Amino acid sequence: GVTCVGMGSQLISKEIVANQDFDTLTKKVASALSIIKDLRK
Repeated sequence: GVTCVGMGSQLISKEIVANQDFDTLTKKVASALSIIKDLRK
């Protein structure tokens, strides 16, 4: 298994930052956390 995984621009794109699209960012983070939670089961 892994201890840490980097996501960087896969999670926070330049477009999201430039447009200050925090709703999309929130959805992407929630989705990533959900996947991680499922994988830990």
